[in-house]
This record gives sequence, structure tokens and C-alpha cells, in this order.
Amino acid sequence: MTRVARPAQGRGWLHIIRREWAEAEADLALAMDKASDTALRQRADICSALASLYRRQGKYDQAIVYAQQALNLREETGDLQRVADACANLGLIYDLLGEHSRAIAAQEEALGTFRQIGDREGIANAHNNIGAALYYSKRYLEAIEQYRKGLDIFRKIGLPRGEAQALQNLAEAFAALGQVEEARRHWREGYALSQDTHLDDQLSEFRNLRDRTPALQSLDTAVPLASATNQGSISLSVSTQANLLPVERFAIEIARQQGHVTAKRLMEQARISKPTATRALSDLVRRGLLVRMAGGARVTVSCRVHPILKNPAIESAGGDKWTIALWTYRRARFATVPGHVELGRPHTRGRSDPHHAQSARRWHQPD
Repeated sequence: MTRVARPAQGRGWLHIIRREWAEAEADLALAMDKASDTALRQRADICSALASLYRRQGKYDQAIVYAQQALNLREETGDLQRVADACANLGLIYDLLGEHSRAIAAQEEALGTFRQIGDREGIANAHNNIGAALYYSKRYLEAIEQYRKGLDIFRKIGLPRGEAQALQNLAEAFAALGQVEEARRHWREGYALSQDTHLDDQLSEFRNLRDRTPALQSLDTAVPLASATNQGSISLSVSTQANLLPVERFAIEIARQQGHVTAKRLMEQARISKPTATRALSDLVRRGLLVRMAGGARVTVSCRVHPILKNPAIESAGGDKWTIALWTYRRARFATVPGHVELGRPHTRGRSDPHHAQSARRWHQPD
């Protein structure tokens, strides 16, 4: 039965990524039907996928049901990492439903568990998630306090995407308070950081925030680029390595040794399925540890290679190229002087629409 359930589960995630809702629902229903009653972890993964599916469609009542089931099953397994992720996921959906007090309670529970297991990235994301729920509740000063805690940790562990997203959240919160100079300073700093680390999707979020926020609308996007020091060093901090899954570390090692890695190559050398390889590469990009590049006839999005790298990098099965953005990151001083959320580790995200509760956090994706 498991031989049928696991492939169906993997296909379900791919359909979710491709926004093929009916196909995703059919495959995940098949996976749940075929999964053994005693396979708690697998059933929890399927519930998590179903919660993600319904959340993305705006069917929040259904998403809540499956997110709660995923949490219950994870608690039965005793896997504290996944329990914390499940709590964070549940909090995201409560935010989308406008039940911010419940969202805060869920994120605080996640925070406590992340602290218990020493997951610093999870702790940082939980602070941002709590901050977002407070922001939605118009408790701006409390939100800023949480965002600052998350920002400090992201800087210490060297995750530029999280840092940039926290800075964006701070810019928005200060603008809501009417503290224009503080809002503008955090916006400039986050925008420059996103430029310097080639987070093109995050740059778009900063521009969206500027365009819808009167206090920021006069800002020029042509801000000076910051420069990371030790540019010749392509290495991960110990804390960042500890937060990588084995398949993610394997992908990075292939890219380091061979200059690039494809999903197919990762599949063959790690002996994993195509969905697992694709998710691993996508999750590394989401966390700011890989940079997506244009390359190949089918590519419609263009991103830049990080300047410290000589090799174009990781190429997905669809022809897109990726490049390693791994270095010992030390923030430079800015002259003018930021989620699980989704598909992997929780992470912070900027807000660009009225239903942006999935921003600023991470969404758990099963192995």
C-alpha cells in the first residue's frame, strides 16, 4: 500500500507547486486512502499537503481541518521538529481566517518547541510569524519587537533572505505607526540587501510595499548595493549547515564539486525521487541559499548570478539554472542607511495582497 501512497503523495506536491488543484486533490486523496493506518508520519505529511492545497485555494476552513490533523499526528510521532512546523502552519491559516489571537497562540507554541530543540532558524521565523499576527491586530509596537528579535537571529545565523524579509516587515510596521524615517531606513536597508544577494522575488516585494505605502512612495530603487565581505569564501556557517536536510547538503556538495547540479543528477546520485529532488532545490532557493538563473529556451524569468561565484549553477529538470549563493555572510555597512510558511522551512515573506498572512513565515513540506 505504501508503494502506491508515497508516489501519489509526491505527485500531489508537484501538482500543488504547479497550481493544478484538481490533480493535486486526486493524488493526495489516493495517497491517504492507500497509506497504512499505522504510518503516522506519512499520514501527517499527506494532511500537511492537503492543508497547503486548500490554503492556496483560499479554502481556509478545510485547510484548518487538515492542518490540525497533521499536528495531532505529528504529536503522536513525537517528532518535535515537525510538531513545531505543524504549529506554525496552523498559525498561518488562523491569520488568513482573521483569528489572530489563535494565530499568536499557535506561533508561540511553535516558538517554545523550536527553542526546546535549538532550531535557531525556526525561532527567528516564529518571532516574525508572531510579529505578523500582532501587526494584523494593529499592535504595531509589539510587532516591531518581535520582528527585531527575528532580524537579530537571521543576521547571526547568516540567512539573508530572512533578514531582508524581516527588514521589510519592520518598514511596514514603522510606516503604520507614522514613523516615516524609520520606515524608509529599514526599506532602504532591506532593498539594498536584496539587491546585493540577488533575491529578485524579494526586490519585487519591496517595490510592492513602496507602491502601496504613501510614506515610502518617494523612495528611489536605485540605492547603492551593499557588498559582502570575504567574497572568496563559499561556505556555510555551522548553524546554517545544521538546519539543512541531508538531501540539501548533498545537492550543495554536488554543485560545489561539479559547478552545477540538475534535478536529474541529484536524483541519480542521492537515489531519491524526482519530486524530492525538485523540492530540495526549490527549498534551498526559498531560503536564499541558491539563486535561480535564466538559461534554456523554456525559461521566462531572469535572475542574476551572485558576483562571488564563477560557475553558473544548479539547473532544474525544466531547464532553469540555479547558482550557489553560499558564503560566510557578514553584513556590510549601508551608506543609506527581512518564512513554513511554504514548501519547506517556515520563512518570512513580504506582504503584497490583502491575504498575506502566509507572509513572514514558513510552510512545512514533507520529506
